Amino acid sequence: MYRVLLDANGILPPDKLLVPDARTDATLEALQSSVVEINLKSNIPESVKNEFQRAKDLIIFSFFKYEFLTLAARSAVFAYEAALKLGYVQALGNKAILKRGSEIIQEFTNPSYREISESMQRMKKSHDKSEKITVNDTYFPKNMDQIEKWLIKDGMSESQLLRREAGMYLRNRMAHTEELFILPFCNALGALRASVHAINNIFEHYPSKTLHS
Repeated sequence: MYRVLLDANGILPPDKLLVPDARTDATLEALQSSVVEINLKSNIPESVKNEFQRAKDLIIFSFFKYEFLTLAARSAVFAYEAALKLGYVQALGNKAILKRGSEIIQEFTNPSYREISESMQRMKKSHDKSEKITVNDTYFPKNMDQIEKWLIKDGMSESQLLRREAGMYLRNRMAHTEELFILPFCNALGALRASVHAINNIFEHYPSKTLHS
């Protein structure tokens, strides 16, 4: 049963709000212990670290709200998605040259993935779509699955990245559900472990101090 935190009278006092969720088997100390040693390496950009820390915090606070486990897994996947985009930019050498055929139409230095993506979209709307636009003489990966494949082609192995069923499936399931989707503790913790493994691998393969954070 979904545990409602607010009652008919609105705001609850702390002694009624901060009580253990009956569906949570672990103690608050055990939940902290479960995530304390799951850490990203020091060279990870702050934006990724912050999202990953949010995932760890949500696992801890599932002690009070069991559904937070589902949000924890989602934040772990979001952190991985951010790492994929930053890894892609680093793989470009932090310089993106957009071409239509052999014609250079735009150049970026230290771009973000979003800047490249938005520029691509504007160009496709204003020009002949039959002529493909390339980034550094190759295709632009426009979703997470394509970025993974791009990085694998660039030298990473599938085992270094997040397994599709642990990442994209989970994200899509939570984003497009028609009913309340609650992930159990073991799955949320598994998503956290898988994400930290993949994120650390990305920035070991593409180390840089110039990545956007």
